[in-house]
Order: sequence, then C-alpha cells, then structure tokens
Amino acid sequence: MDATNPGKGDPAGILRTAEERADKAATVRTAATTMARLAGESGNVWAGVAQVEFASSAARASTELEVLASRWEAEAAALSTYARAVQEIQDAQLPLRLRLEDAADDRRSLGLQYADAELESAIAYAPLAAEEATQRRNWLSWEINETDALLTRLQGDWDELVAQRQAADRACVDALSGAEVTGFSPALLAGNVTGATLLGLSVTNLLVLARNDPDALAPMTGNDPAATATWWDAMPEADRHRLIEAAPGVIGNLEGVLYADRDQANRIWLDQQLAQARNALDNAEQSPDFWQLLMNPRGTSDAQAFAIAEARQRLEGLEGVQRSLRTVDGAEPRYLISLTADTPPLAAVAIGNVDTADTVSYTVPGMSATTADMRGWAQSAENLLNRQAVVDPGRTHAVIAWMGYETPPVPVLQGGFDVLDTKLAEAGAVELNTALGGLSAVRPDAVTNIVAHSYGTTTTAIALSTPGSHVDAFVSLGSAGLPSDIDEARDLRADAVYAGQARSVMAIDPEPGDQWAWSGRLGNHPVDPAGPTFGAVTFGTDSGVGGSPVTDHGTATASGNGYLDLQTESLNNVANATTGHADRLTERLPSEPTMLQKALIEGASGGLY
Repeated sequence: MDATNPGKGDPAGILRTAEERADKAATVRTAATTMARLAGESGNVWAGVAQVEFASSAARASTELEVLASRWEAEAAALSTYARAVQEIQDAQLPLRLRLEDAADDRRSLGLQYADAELESAIAYAPLAAEEATQRRNWLSWEINETDALLTRLQGDWDELVAQRQAADRACVDALSGAEVTGFSPALLAGNVTGATLLGLSVTNLLVLARNDPDALAPMTGNDPAATATWWDAMPEADRHRLIEAAPGVIGNLEGVLYADRDQANRIWLDQQLAQARNALDNAEQSPDFWQLLMNPRGTSDAQAFAIAEARQRLEGLEGVQRSLRTVDGAEPRYLISLTADTPPLAAVAIGNVDTADTVSYTVPGMSATTADMRGWAQSAENLLNRQAVVDPGRTHAVIAWMGYETPPVPVLQGGFDVLDTKLAEAGAVELNTALGGLSAVRPDAVTNIVAHSYGTTTTAIALSTPGSHVDAFVSLGSAGLPSDIDEARDLRADAVYAGQARSVMAIDPEPGDQWAWSGRLGNHPVDPAGPTFGAVTFGTDSGVGGSPVTDHGTATASGNGYLDLQTESLNNVANATTGHADRLTERLPSEPTMLQKALIEGASGGLY
C-alpha cells in the first residue's frame, strides 16, 4: 500500500468484477435449483435403479452448485465492500491533499515573512519603526503556530486515510481467503458444527473444512458407527482417498470406516506425528536461554528436563508403533487401525484383515503396557492368530493388538498403586466399547472375542458389564481381579466366559508361577474370574498337558513360558476358546504349594503342615 496515495486503485473496475461474480452466482444458483427440482420430480416419471442413481447424482450436483454459488456471492460481497471503501478514501483524499498543499504553501510564505520582519526589527533606527517591525513579527509568529497546528491536524487526517486503506486491504484479503469464499456455505459458520451435520456434507465441503482446519472434522468421531459405516460405504473410492489425505488423524480413528482405509490414514498420520515428535525433541534439547538460566537456574533446568522427557516418551511410543507394523515374508499383513496424539500415544494394530476375517479377537493388555513395546504386544497377538489358524483352519482370523487405554504402572517399580483401583479400567472400558461398536458396524457378522490379561481383564469386565456391549467369547488370563459387582460370569455380556490362571506365587518366590495377578485382587477389584464360584470355564495353563507351562505373570517371556507364548498350553487353550472349540480345552488342575509357601504355612500353623 502506497502511503503517499491511499486511494490508489480503480473502484469502478473492482465493482464490475464483483458484479460479474454476483451474476455468475445467480446463474449457478438457478442451475442448483433446477437440479434439485429434477432430482425430486424424477420419481414421478421414472422408476428403477437408474432413477435412484440419477436422483442421487442430481441431488449431489445441486449441493455442489449451491456451494459454488455461495462462494461467488461471498466473493462478490467482499469485492463490493472493498470497492466502496476505496472510493470513500478517494473522495476524501483529493480535497484533503489540496488543503495540505495550501497549508504547506502558507507555511513557507509565513516563514519568509517572519524572516523579513526579524531583519527589519534588527536594523530599524527609529523607535516607531522598530516597534512596528516587532508587532509584525509577533503576528507572523502567531500565524505560523496556527498554520503548524493546521498542518498537524491535516496530516493526522491523512494518516487516518492510510489506516483506513490498510484496514480495507486486510478485510478484503481476510474475506477472500476465508471459509465463505474458499469453499463451504455460510450456513456452516453459524454455531457449532456437529458430527451429524458433517456426515451430511459433500466431500468437497469436507475437504475445504479439513484444509482450513484438520481438526474441523473431529466431531465426526462422536457419530453412530453404523451411520458412519453407511456413509463411508456409499462414498466413491476416489473421494475416500481424498478425505484420508486431507484428515488422516480423523479418518484413521473413525469407527465405522473400513479398517484397511483406517490403516492407510493412520500410516500417514504416524509419519506426520513422528516428524513432529522428532522436531519437538530437537527443540527441547536446545540450550536454554542464557538469561533465563541465569535468573532461574533450577526452574529452567527442571522445565527443560521435563520437556525432554515428555518429548522422548511420545517419540518412543510412536517409534514402538512403527516397529510393530513390520512383518516378515509370509506373515499375515498388519494394519494400524487406531492411533492417538497422546503422550505416550495409544494405538491398535491388527494382524490379519479385520474387514474380511471370520473371527476377530481383541487382545487387551494389563499393567505397565505402553506403545513403546507395541511390537511385543503385536507379536503376542500374532502368536494367537497363528495358533487359531492351526486349530481352526477352515475359517479366516484376525487378532487386534489393542493398546487403546492408559494402563497402570507396576507398583513401586514404575509408579503408584493405580493397579489396585478401577479408575483407569473405567476409562479404558469406555474406549474398548467404542472400538467394539465400530467393529459391530463394519463387521456385524464376525465372531468377536476379547482376550484380556492382568488389569486388562478388569477393564474388559467393566466394558462387558455395560448395557449394549457384547462379544461371543471373553477369555481372562492372569486376572488382576474384577469389581465386586461383577462376581458372576453371567454379569458379563459374553456368550462364553473362559479363565486361565497359572499357579500364584509371591514375587520373591524362586519357583515358577504368576507372581502378580493375585496382588491386583487385593484392591477394589477382588473377584477372581478363575475362582470356583464365578462360573467361567477354566482351562489349564501349567498342567503339563497340551504345551509348555506358564511360569510367569507376563504374556511373553524370554524362556517362552508366558500366557501367549508359542507352544504353551495357555496359548493353545486360548486359540480353542476363541474359535468355538471349548471341548478341546485342557483341564485346570489344583496347584501344589511351592517350598516357600509350605514354609510360610508351616510357620503360621506352628510347625504343622
């Protein structure tokens, strides 16, 4: 903008352009109305599949034309407003410029006259002449002050015109780059946009929204997964890909979208998050500001240490997810079907095609599980998948390594005693039910199972005690206990409930066994699903029949004796339980006490055992 000419431009030309846009908008809006009428009237003279497709296409075209008309109308309004503003500045600028020039000329003349008066006053010999020169000089001084004040006021008025032009320029740029012009109709700007509203928009509108703000589509995650599934199923593949690229973080976690498409979106988002996380860590590791360090050395150092730790935790989680997606030749493909922006991130990796598999099993982890070790949890899921293929070769299977909630830390070693409470389990149950709702919408015919371990059984039990939830089979492994109000298998919305529990031992006991599950039941979730009164179908994990015994609380151990390790009795039974082969389960046998347990019992009973 030229400050010496704030009215520069051609308002008439700008106004003509605005009128052209308005004319085009009117033409397009008429066409939109015609298309909408044709869509509505076609059923009166035509019937069949072709008519339905025509009506749908005409309705979509009408919507797109309405959007285009709204854009051009908004553009015309912005240009008209701008033209009027520039014209008003031009109208004020010419007389103001003339007044400024006149005042400047007067000021120069008065300055010359004042100089002459001073000279006359200095050389005058007669008293009367000196007095007249002095009076003339004083009058000229007053005139100069008045003229200077006038120039200041006029310059202020000029500066105001410059400011008005700058404001008009900014307003025009904002209007022409705003949402009304760049793509979607003004109606979307009124109030909060709901997820249901978004489902009713055209792909073009959604793309515009996503380009302006990738989070603008986030309300869609609150939609009924069944409605989302219908919407996604009807969308052309090309449009799906466009939305995936525009809003990968939303589409990748949208329940009701096909899982293969969610994988495509989440892999894009994973790459984006990895780049952001690495950049955040680089920034956190930069040397702190010298003056901040000088004025507050302890606080500055602590703040940097926290920022570095948080950045590393997020990056380690994302890298863990990335590692979990790697496969070897001949293995089932892996799909990243959910990914959050939390620190650490939450995620779910499917082994096998969830969109087509006959059975789908979720594996829900327990205490201390994070996405930093997502690869290990995915491997346990793959172990189950491979075993399912062996015991049930006539059907296809998929297993989801679900790490979709914050798990409690190992007490003392990693943190507090959250594992004895149900707070994290209750939050996780909400997320698990959301995932189950998405699966039901996309795969209503699939056999659905949950295999939960440790505190994951607490989370799953709360989820399955919620009205509306349902699975075909729930398998509990090394349970940390269920809440007191879930004290029978029939309290769970599962057609079949199974429980596997290795011999309970203390953490200091050198003999093999599950050293942690029993301690979790000391809190406010004391119910043992493998107990005799609960009503679950129990199976062997360390009976010596049908595979290697479980010798640890973990699902995977270095020795290969975890609940989901290959070749274990436990894994074989879980595979049979989740494929409808309960008749093949091995029996759970009473456990003999360890030497340490015998010694403790003997000491407590006064030397008798």
